[in-house]
Amino acid sequence: GTMEKCVTFFEGKDSVMEADVIQKIREFVSLKGSPQVLVQLLGNNYKGFAEMSNLICNWLEVIGEDSTTVDEVVNQHFKQYVVTNFDPKKADTIFSEGVGEPEWLEFMIHSPEWRGVIYELARTHKSCLMLNFAIQKISNAGFEGELAERSGGSSAVFFSVFTRVLRHALKILATSQPEIKFLTLVREDWVEHTTGN
Repeated sequence: GTMEKCVTFFEGKDSVMEADVIQKIREFVSLKGSPQVLVQLLGNNYKGFAEMSNLICNWLEVIGEDSTTVDEVVNQHFKQYVVTNFDPKKADTIFSEGVGEPEWLEFMIHSPEWRGVIYELARTHKSCLMLNFAIQKISNAGFEGELAERSGGSSAVFFSVFTRVLRHALKILATSQPEIKFLTLVREDWVEHTTGN
């Protein structure tokens, strides 16, 4: 049951670094789990991948690599890792566990690079609730034009997102060629298609 799920979670590599570790610790303790077993599980499964990554970055800077270049390489590798290892079922547990919106999602929505990752993932995992939620949040944050260009149709999942993207595209069309009366063209096209002329 639930105790086994907690133990399985704590047996994961670097589980102590997971965003929901506090919730899992509370759950484990509420199920009368042993604090000694908890410490042992967390300690034995700590690999320190994040610290090792920071150490390597520091070493690269010590030998003369530019910190901006190092950051770009690390971010690119991390983004590729996320795309390769993304698990939509695990991502959707954000909603089923009642934790609420993760703090990191807001950062991703306001970062052009991470929005790109969300668009790429949404094209591949069209039924993922978390990604659909992220697309909705991206639209609400005012990035309709970018959604239209980069989402590959994933924005059509939400009608409200679709309508915002369409509205944005129509505004661009209407203002890009002021000498053309956009509404007149639409009306003429409508008349042509409805009357058969």
